[in-house]
Amino acid sequence: MEILGVSIENFRGIKAANIRFHGHALLVGSNNAGKTTILEALDLALGPDRNQGPNTIDEHDFFRGNYYEYRPAQNDLDQEGGERKDRDAIYPEIKIIVVLGNLNEDEFARFRKHLEPWDHERFCPLHPDDVRSLNSVAVSL
Repeated sequence: MEILGVSIENFRGIKAANIRFHGHALLVGSNNAGKTTILEALDLALGPDRNQGPNTIDEHDFFRGNYYEYRPAQNDLDQEGGERKDRDAIYPEIKIIVVLGNLNEDEFARFRKHLEPWDHERFCPLHPDDVRSLNSVAVSL
């Protein structure tokens, strides 16, 4: 199996990132640059132990700790012009997509329910009409 790229949204210190790997890769950077966050996102999506159990994700895993926020309802003023008390809760999602290539039969079986055909050149899912030969897939969490 080869990791061809990863897309991360709303995870720890990363609001949004698309990272492509070409051959062997080395993550280099100063402290707090996001190296460990990238590796932990890969572990969360691909690791056998991390995605099991009730404490897989907690509030610290969300970007800036924002696991929910309140926004005013559509009409944020009441009849008298004052602010309404009811507000809509917004629950952000953590999204991690890992693009894999060269999977063997065991890896296909392991990730089967999470696989989707992927266009590695454009770094996006393939449209069903475009699926001719499957040379890479995305595993999404």
